[in-house]
Amino acid sequence: MFSITYRMLGSGTEAEDILQDAFLCYQNVPRHEIASHKAVLCTVVTRLCLSWLESAQNQRETYIGPWLPEPIFTAREESIDAVQSAELHESLSMAFLVLLFASTPGG
Repeated sequence: MFSITYRMLGSGTEAEDILQDAFLCYQNVPRHEIASHKAVLCTVVTRLCLSWLESAQNQRETYIGPWLPEPIFTAREESIDAVQSAELHESLSMAFLVLLFASTPGG
């Protein structure tokens, strides 16, 4: 569920907030009425994200400057020590964000 919310919102903290709200909504649905728990959770999360994006669009209209998603490191960290992980995370995230910012829409 986190991957859905992060992809839709571009922010890890907002994604976590949406997941908490989705869990509260899910708790109120009677279990015997659910045919597919995964489908219910995906629907709730998607609707909450869309609602948040509609309200966030109004907030961004007044923001001056580029809006970029928050970088999140998703690689396995078992083979990387803490220093290497931090360096890799910072360099890859910034490089990708600069590339996204420099690219033009439509090619």
